[in-house]
Amino acid sequence: MIDFALDYSTLSEAKKDLYDLAERISPTLKSSDFATLGKGGYTDAQAVFGDPTLTGAFRSLYRLSAGPMTRAEDLLKKLGDCFGKVGDAYFNADAQITEGMGVMGATMGLEEWRNKVSAWKYKQEHLSECATPGPDGTFPEFCKAQDPGDKPPLDQVITTPNGGRIETHLTLDANGNVIKEETKVTSNGQTYTSVTTYDSDRLNYKTVSTAADGSVTTTETHLNKDGGGTQTVVDSEGKTHLYTRVDGKHEWKDVTPKPPEKPVPPGGGGGGGGRIPRRD
Repeated sequence: MIDFALDYSTLSEAKKDLYDLAERISPTLKSSDFATLGKGGYTDAQAVFGDPTLTGAFRSLYRLSAGPMTRAEDLLKKLGDCFGKVGDAYFNADAQITEGMGVMGATMGLEEWRNKVSAWKYKQEHLSECATPGPDGTFPEFCKAQDPGDKPPLDQVITTPNGGRIETHLTLDANGNVIKEETKVTSNGQTYTSVTTYDSDRLNYKTVSTAADGSVTTTETHLNKDGGGTQTVVDSEGKTHLYTRVDGKHEWKDVTPKPPEKPVPPGGGGGGGGRIPRRD
């Protein structure tokens, strides 16, 4: 089996280079002396070259090259878009996975801080047990607790080996519960962002994700206490997809209604196209 690796950052660079090449072609064709003399009046070109044969040859060169250069500019950009779309697709897929890592890391950091707060509070309530060592000459383990401060860690930045960044910010309500998660993933000029907002019990939440090409996907999730529920996804094209699952142990199942079938025209819509039969 052949191992295959696709570097979406290289595809992104390819798109940029193709666009740059197209932009270098455009001035030569549209606003340079080559274009001005080629598509202008014969008299103006003749005044520059001074020889009818040379003037005619130059204008013929312009006429022959104008079409291919125009198509080249357009096709280079289309090829760049092709590379860019593939690169963005892979980047967006990786970014969604990375987003989960960023949020998980930030949440774990918050939980760690909460545990340290609890340990510090317990120590303050039992300081007498930390005044003198026990019979074996040691202090209880909780006496090692340190004050973590009163500000929870709400921001986390992770730098990946290839120079990418995962930035995560958490917002808490008055009771210290997470009510919003914001993640931004950047790599080689590509950016993916995601914002999730929760209700008070975290069973209902909405996620708005912006892909590298600027397209937006919105997901609304409504869960039961056992993890089952419904999910509505509006994709970047505005199409709505519906999902359900029985409980938290099962995968989401697509229950989007299928679009109605187009009616078949009378006669079966065959290749004859309703041709009138010959009468001879």
